[in-house]
Amino acid sequence: MILSWFHLPLLLLVSLLFLHIIIIIVVVVVVVVVIVIVVIIIIIIIIIMYNGYRVFPEGKVRLGRAADPSPPSSAAVMEE
Repeated sequence: MILSWFHLPLLLLVSLLFLHIIIIIVVVVVVVVVIVIVVIIIIIIIIIMYNGYRVFPEGKVRLGRAADPSPPSSAAVMEE
């Protein structure tokens, strides 16, 4: 079949349609990848914050370490 000038706009339209479909697919893939990366970063931040709170909770003794012994009071020193 020989393409005539009549078929050229139709061919152009179809090729543009495929180009738009490819662009839409690429954009969707990029958006999904960015969303996955952001979710992974948020999960890592939450894990780090949770572990940081467990290891060094404010106002509590660090896990695995005893509190430093306080020096004897002046009254105890005088009794010796």
